[in-house]
Amino acid sequence: MTNSKISPLWIGVGLFLWFGLTACSSEDQATSNPNQHVKASESAHDMSAMDMDDSEPHDMSAANMEGSASHEMTIMSGENDRSDVHLSTSAIQTIGVRYATALVESLSHSVRTTGRFAMDEQAEYEVTLKTSGYIENLQADYNGKRVEAGEPLFDLYSPELVATQEELLTATRYLERLQELSADEESTSQAIRVIDAVKRRLQLWDVTDDALAEMENGSEPLRTISFAAPVGGEIMGKQVAEGSFVKAGSPVMKIVDISKTWLVVDIYEQDVPWIEVGTPATVELPYNPGFIYEGVIDYIYPMLDANLKTAQARIILPSGDDSPFKPGMFATVTLEGRSENPSVTVPSEALLRDGEQEFIILSLGEGMFRPVRIRSGIESGGRVQVLDGLEGGETIVSSAQFLIDSEAQLGSAVSSMAGMEH
Repeated sequence: MTNSKISPLWIGVGLFLWFGLTACSSEDQATSNPNQHVKASESAHDMSAMDMDDSEPHDMSAANMEGSASHEMTIMSGENDRSDVHLSTSAIQTIGVRYATALVESLSHSVRTTGRFAMDEQAEYEVTLKTSGYIENLQADYNGKRVEAGEPLFDLYSPELVATQEELLTATRYLERLQELSADEESTSQAIRVIDAVKRRLQLWDVTDDALAEMENGSEPLRTISFAAPVGGEIMGKQVAEGSFVKAGSPVMKIVDISKTWLVVDIYEQDVPWIEVGTPATVELPYNPGFIYEGVIDYIYPMLDANLKTAQARIILPSGDDSPFKPGMFATVTLEGRSENPSVTVPSEALLRDGEQEFIILSLGEGMFRPVRIRSGIESGGRVQVLDGLEGGETIVSSAQFLIDSEAQLGSAVSSMAGMEH
């Protein structure tokens, strides 16, 4: 190589360096230019168009890239790291956006559940002997038999009762003897006290006044004592038969007043806040659908079933011999829960949940949409209560809100990245 002749290798190196410096200078100029900005009408797909000519307009939406309706996303700071979104009319129709109105109303809740009939526990009386003996002349001889208060149930032969009667007869004869002899007042008073003590013991053993009078007037102790029904009702849970030996304290039978029947219903845990004493109830029997009986809840049990996670409530219904309600039967029950104070409500499907955050998409008109954070309350009948975030009367999105929310989050991300580049 001579001094007057330039090698082709050096010419190639020089051209490569010149083009490289020119490209770097242009990129630095574009980056440092404060007047250059991302247009607000770019979609999330504009990130892939940064290398195109800035002087040529482009529609970079995914819908247009696929040959479907076009839409635009407005990149601007929105609340909760979500941007406002702008959609064209064709895009709104394509993704199927539907609207609803945030209403101010009172939510109420109807609970449909099942219940089972049971005896009125407050109308049960258990017949129990306070002295041992043998059952004779059993008249309450089958379960379900109707008895009236004071009606004989059975006779009891009890050696202890016979011995006590002997004491009463002896004390009575002694008193009569003292009176015949005109004994002093102290001896007479002592004999009277003995008689009274024996009679009280017999009364505590449920011996009736008529039986006591018969004992005092008789010359011999009664072999058996008749026991009568303390209350009226039906015989239930009979534990004895003719000739049975019963120890003191052992139950003999129950007498149940069937004029009232309990209907015990199961209430799931999430429905418990809606139910209270006085809640109206409608009852339908499986074998007689369409015929409705009405009642109210008069008691709510304080404990939940550990396995079923249900609470129990009691409904008292009139009953009797001709009543269709029988213990052990099942029924379908509808409870009309209490109404809440008026508050803002929206359709349940309009609510968006993102972790612990909840959002509603507001329609601002002319294709503009804005995600708004809310705080929800109770839910009933396909509507959810809004405790904070809405005032009522707003137009909200009830369908396709997931797509709009995704665009809002993506748009916010694009804005953040564009800000970082600046």
